Amino acid sequence: MLLYGLAMIGMGIHGYVGSQSPMSLVGGGALGLLVLVGLWMSLKMKTPRWGYILAILMGVAALGRFLPAYLKTRDAYPALVIVVLSVLLILVLALGHFMARSGARTAS
Repeated sequence: MLLYGLAMIGMGIHGYVGSQSPMSLVGGGALGLLVLVGLWMSLKMKTPRWGYILAILMGVAALGRFLPAYLKTRDAYPALVIVVLSVLLILVLALGHFMARSGARTAS
């Protein structure tokens, strides 16, 4: 979650500096900050579930925005990079969820 959040913030800054796109800065910055808030929630709250849910929702939102853009333009950067990172985030969090659930079942 940390790497994904920082990558989104960095790509937002890069988009703003490279093409003078304020939407890149706002979108990438907000997405990255929300994922970092989700990380903080998962570390500090009694139940980390809400932090993970927030991060997954941000990954799905980015996927919903950039997958159609990639399919339309076939540009690898930034669309494909964000799609791949978002899919990886969702898969890692889902895999962690299922591993924790199976561990809880075997322990009881």
